[in-house]
Amino acid sequence: MENECNHEHQAQKQRRGRGLSPAKTAETQTRIVKAAFQLFISGGFEGTRMIDVAQQAGLGKGTLYRYYPTKEALFEGVLVQALGSTVQTLQNPNLEPTGSIEEILRQAIRPFMADLQKSHKADLLRLIITEGPRFPSLVAVYQRVVLEPVLSAIQTLAKQAKARGEIKSEALIEYPMLMLSPGLLSIIWNGLFLDRQLQPEALFDAFIELIFVQS
Repeated sequence: MENECNHEHQAQKQRRGRGLSPAKTAETQTRIVKAAFQLFISGGFEGTRMIDVAQQAGLGKGTLYRYYPTKEALFEGVLVQALGSTVQTLQNPNLEPTGSIEEILRQAIRPFMADLQKSHKADLLRLIITEGPRFPSLVAVYQRVVLEPVLSAIQTLAKQAKARGEIKSEALIEYPMLMLSPGLLSIIWNGLFLDRQLQPEALFDAFIELIFVQS
């Protein structure tokens, strides 16, 4: 009997040692991030509790903390899920020799703008604007994960556009955050004027036409 107990104990240790499969880990992270996104949007950063996220995701609180030890880390996971593909596209543009920087920016940013309202990503960014002053760590996460890499990528692309003659002014090189203005304007405007909604992608198209040299 003692040998059988020892054998079972060793088997349990081996199972724990193997851990979860990458697919299971990814599935659990997706459930957590999806639940957190919904709760952050509905309850804000301050009003969202980790226990609520765990319950929404159908997990134990301990499991949640193994993946995301703090609420800031969880918010970072939400940002990566919501905005990561746009950041990566800007950082690694597929620029053909005969292609244009204008087209790269359209391909990278316009789909995000078109999806901004219906995906509730606008609400996520609005959350940062409204709660950021009270939670500096929230702003720091957004700055590190999204803002800094995006501005660096836009500045690099703007320099290439200037060298190619696609833009005349160096304004976008000096102020790469201008490329984000259509999205920010639509977020603020649509939050204030519910009966006069702006389409972020239409604002983006208008901005691109103002910035780039038209043939």
